[in-house]
Amino acid sequence: MAINAGDANTVRDVTWRRVRIERFLHGRVLDIETKWNKDYNPRPGRLIKRVLVEDVDVASGSGEEPSIIAGYDAGHPVRDVTVRDFKRDGVPCADFATAGITVGPNAQDVRIEA
Repeated sequence: MAINAGDANTVRDVTWRRVRIERFLHGRVLDIETKWNKDYNPRPGRLIKRVLVEDVDVASGSGEEPSIIAGYDAGHPVRDVTVRDFKRDGVPCADFATAGITVGPNAQDVRIEA
C-alpha cells in the first residue's frame, strides 16, 4: 500500500480498511512518503495528510523491507496518519517496531492503535 506524492501534489483523506496481505518476496507493506525523484518529478510532493490504515493482517515474508512513513523535508511533510488494528501473523501490533513500520523524519501526528 503506497502513497508516493510528487510534483507538488497534495494527497489527503485516504483509507485502507480490511486488508489481508499474503507472504511476498520483495517490497514493503506500507510506503507513505512525499518524494522527489528528479528524473520524473519537477518538484517534491507538497503534503500527505489524514491517512487511515485499519484492520490489516500481514503474513510475514522473508524478503519484506521495513515499511516507512516519512516526509521529504519540513516543507513537504506527512501528517495525521493512524494505523489501527494492525496484525502480523494474526498477532496485534501495539507499536511501530512490532508492526515493522519506520516513522521517519518530517512525519507528524503518526500513531498506532492496537
